[in-house]
Amino acid sequence: MSDDQEQNHILLSMNTVLGGPEVSEYFSPLFRQICMIFTPFEGLDYLKTLTGFSLWIRVGGSLADYSSGPGPVRLYKKEKRLGMSLNIGRADWERRSVSEIRKVYASAISSCFNPLLKRCRREGEIIDEDRLIEVLEGNIELFLREPD
Repeated sequence: MSDDQEQNHILLSMNTVLGGPEVSEYFSPLFRQICMIFTPFEGLDYLKTLTGFSLWIRVGGSLADYSSGPGPVRLYKKEKRLGMSLNIGRADWERRSVSEIRKVYASAISSCFNPLLKRCRREGEIIDEDRLIEVLEGNIELFLREPD
């Protein structure tokens, strides 16, 4: 299996766009941590025909800022994934400690779970909803316990 194919089966894959160079100092290490936590979990273990979920996270900074919140859930047929965009505005994280930024990041990512699960329920995609929710929420809890 190629790296691209393996990446497509991760339960929750994330990509981040940073709105300025100062954003990288705070969010790049957090992004790496949360990706490492979710990487071992494959969507095929929890979903019938979908391979997982994708988040496109944009974090506001000095070059570009965004209004905060999740976008609509979209089905990416070719990749067999549900995805959505998520914006974290500059005002949500600026002038906060790394520990506070971690909580903002975790909360923002968690805010995407309900819309994604709602769409999965509607499509009849979930194999074991309790187990899926346990993995999603458990991984966020692990992320929150990571050292700063």
